[in-house]
Amino acid sequence: MQTLKVLVTVVMLAIVSAFTIAILTQPDAPQELKRSYAGVTIGNEYQSTSTDSTWAGLKKAVVTNTSGVLGSVIVTGTSATVFEIKDATSTTDVSSTTLATFAASPGTGTYVFDTIFTRGLSINALGSFAGKYTVTFRSN
Repeated sequence: MQTLKVLVTVVMLAIVSAFTIAILTQPDAPQELKRSYAGVTIGNEYQSTSTDSTWAGLKKAVVTNTSGVLGSVIVTGTSATVFEIKDATSTTDVSSTTLATFAASPGTGTYVFDTIFTRGLSINALGSFAGKYTVTFRSN
């Protein structure tokens, strides 16, 4: 009887192990089951761009001209000017949509958006800009 219990347990463990391996090795396995680094699933990492005083007088910069996700804006140094992030295909896109506007001299910190953009990502620093911002995004 004891031998039968051990045999059933071994067979069940083999079945569960085979099933788990089959799921995790599928190319279309759910993202939450795939490996991740630092809490972000592979394929969902964010890219970033940073601003500094060289952005002074720069009216607009196109970060990407594809669709994607605006992750966050990390403010480490403030500027006495307005900073806009737009869903736009170019610096002259008249059909752009404003995703975020930072007033002059915002508080330092991380501002999380996790919002989609469909046309592209454009940054507009109005006036003389001297802030230190990092914009994270994911392109599709």
